[in-house]
Order: sequence, then C-alpha cells, then structure tokens
Amino acid sequence: TLPAATGSGCTFRLLVTLTNTSNDHSVVVVGNDEFVGGLISIGTTADQADAFTAAPAGGVDAIQMNGTTEGGLLGTYIIVQDIAADTWGLSGTVISTDASATMLAAGVVS
Repeated sequence: TLPAATGSGCTFRLLVTLTNTSNDHSVVVVGNDEFVGGLISIGTTADQADAFTAAPAGGVDAIQMNGTTEGGLLGTYIIVQDIAADTWGLSGTVISTDASATMLAAGVVS
C-alpha cells in the first residue's frame, strides 16, 4: 500500500524478483488516490505486447498481477511517482504469460 499522494515527488521503483505462484503481487493506493499513466505488458509464450492505461479520473486504484496473464513474472518493473494530491504517476513493463489481460483495477480501495 502506497502512502497518500500529496505531490511530493516521492518515487518507488518496484522490481519483481520472484514470480508468484499463488495470490497476487499488488500495489494499491489509499483513500481517494488513483493511478494515472500506463503499463506495457509483454507476453513470454506469445509474440504479443499490450498497453494498459490508467486515465485521469478513471478511478484506477490498484495494480493486481496474478503471475500469469495479468503479469507479475520475474523481471516486471513498475515505477510509481507522487505527482499531485491524490495522484500517482504510473509507468513500467509487466511480464506476463500468453495474451495479456489488464492488471489495472478500479474500486479496490473503498
């Protein structure tokens, strides 16, 4: 869970060093905070790359990687930066299996 976004410029660089085999690798915000930006997902078993976007006022409040199609495999690298009150900037590359599915979720934090 990230601290409340205030516009401080605080940056976290997240690297997956162990592929999860159960549960999720998750990054969530608090309160009314949300992510703005996007992630590129690269599949390991298919010639595929996808992009997933967290649009402003889109309500994306969690990144949930399941270790397969939603990413979270070894080498996944995500950067989040506190860019404004209630707003975390988001960028990075997610490694997934096969065709990618979105790892960005809205309505997780209540």
